[in-house]
Amino acid sequence: MGFLGQGKDLWRALFTRSRRRVLSLFFGFPERSFYANEVVRLVTVGTGAVQRELARLSAVGLLTVERRGNQLHYQANPASPFYEELRRMVVKSFGRHAVFREALRELSEEPELALLYGPGLENTEARLKLLLVSESGVRERLQPALKQAANRIGRELDLVLLRPARYQQLLAAEDKELLAVLSSPYLQLLGQLPETPDSRTAIGK
Repeated sequence: MGFLGQGKDLWRALFTRSRRRVLSLFFGFPERSFYANEVVRLVTVGTGAVQRELARLSAVGLLTVERRGNQLHYQANPASPFYEELRRMVVKSFGRHAVFREALRELSEEPELALLYGPGLENTEARLKLLLVSESGVRERLQPALKQAANRIGRELDLVLLRPARYQQLLAAEDKELLAVLSSPYLQLLGQLPETPDSRTAIGK
C-alpha cells in the first residue's frame, strides 16, 4: 500500500490530535503564515498545546518563524526535507473534503449529494459554496459544525440547500443555474452526480 497510501489511519497513529490539527493548517496552506492566536482560533486547540507544538515544529525546522511587529508569524518551511511528504499526507488525509465530510457526520442520514464548488476552490480569498441535497431541518443541525469546519481551514462558506424532490425537479427542467454548478470544477464529498453533457471531472476527493 505504501506510506502515503495508508491515509488517515497512519496520520492518526503517527501524530497526536493537537499536532495533526496544527500540521494540517500549516501544510494545508503552505503559502500562508499564521500568528499564534490565529492558530489557536483556527485549529480549536488550547493555547498551551498550540504554543508547545509551534515551539517543537519550528525547533526541528518544519516551520519558519518571522517577527512582524509584536507578533511571531509561523509558516510551513519548504526547505525542510519532510515538506513534500507532509504536504501530500495532509492533502490526502485532512484536506478540505475531509474537514467538511467530518461536519456532515452530524446528519443521521447521508445526504443524496454534497459537493464544494465555486471560485473559492482555486482562490483562497473567495468564499466556498457547499451544495447539499437533503431533507428539511438539516440547516439548523449542520450550521454549527459547518461553521467550525470553515474556521478550521480559514475560509468563509455559503450553504445551498435543496430538498431531493426539488433537486430532481430542477434536473428534469435542465435548470441553467443548477447545471452550471454541476458542470463547474467541484470537490465531491458525498453522493452521486447525474450525467450532464458538460460535466467536468472532479478536481479531487
